[in-house]
Amino acid sequence: MHQRGVKIPVNYRLFLCSLLLFLVLYNPGSGSEPYADWSYSLVHISDTQVLSSTYPSTLNFTFSYLESQKNAYNITGIVVTGDLVNSCTNTTQWENYANARSKTTIPLFEVAGNHDINGVQNNYTAFDAYIGNGKRNWTAEIHDFLFIGIGYTRNELSDADVSMYNALIMSRPFKIPIFATHNYFDGITYPTPLSPLGGSIKGELVIHDPTFIMCGHMHDNILHSGQYSGNTLVEDMTNYQSYGNYAAGKLYAVYKISDKVIRVGARDLFVYPSQSLGPVTIVYQVPSSAYFDPTLITIGFSPTTSRRYCIVIIMVSHTIYRSLGTSTMITSTIGPCSVEMNGLSIITGMVR
Repeated sequence: MHQRGVKIPVNYRLFLCSLLLFLVLYNPGSGSEPYADWSYSLVHISDTQVLSSTYPSTLNFTFSYLESQKNAYNITGIVVTGDLVNSCTNTTQWENYANARSKTTIPLFEVAGNHDINGVQNNYTAFDAYIGNGKRNWTAEIHDFLFIGIGYTRNELSDADVSMYNALIMSRPFKIPIFATHNYFDGITYPTPLSPLGGSIKGELVIHDPTFIMCGHMHDNILHSGQYSGNTLVEDMTNYQSYGNYAAGKLYAVYKISDKVIRVGARDLFVYPSQSLGPVTIVYQVPSSAYFDPTLITIGFSPTTSRRYCIVIIMVSHTIYRSLGTSTMITSTIGPCSVEMNGLSIITGMVR
């Protein structure tokens, strides 16, 4: 006797199709690399003098390694905040540093430390010859950032310099300032005393949200992000001088939506003796209410829609966004029912 097949209601057919799509797309490993959707990144290192003077092969490897990671992390600039060599009059050390920096095609943004110019003697002869004339105090644009390099000094900024830098920042309102200098801090624990130069920068030049300050000089690794004068201030001190104990520096990853920087994350960068990146620390985040993010999900359901069907649609939507490198937290209100599903809680989306 011929047996007719079981007729599956439309809602259940939709449910099964969605479940099948979920099983096909679901990949527990997707999104395992933190913030895989970064647009580009920057690197900050400092105090390479011991490598230039004693371990030039490690210095060569450092820049070669960064070059090897250029495409993987879309590294668009390397900021080096001084003490490139140990003795400003030692030609061998300058040659070692020059040879090492030639190992990468990534643009370099360097400033002088006290060892590079013999401290207050301001001997820029070798620095100018090897790094470039006109780079004692200089500015440049690095994508969405405004690099402001200030060479080593034990003095405060003059009123004229403060006015000049403030005017420069205000003339580029869509650029994020990076103050790169050697001796912003005068201590090794946070909060720590600021140098006279550091006092000028923090006290008079933090006028943009956010503002980054990168420095070296002290033997420590400090990263602090918080509110200062109504703006996000990121203070970063790194030191490669004690390279066996500290990270080589930091990698800053930048996430953009519609040409606007939405999020910046920092990771410790380890090069010697092994190569790795530390966990992501979010140092700047624009509130989701301040921009349109295409990863925010809005789906309309009628009060009579099957709850199981809604849950699967939400799961599938979540999985699709994970496959694109974005994790979500979705809260859904469906008639009298509520469904909540948490990803990495990077983005919050209301589904109504």
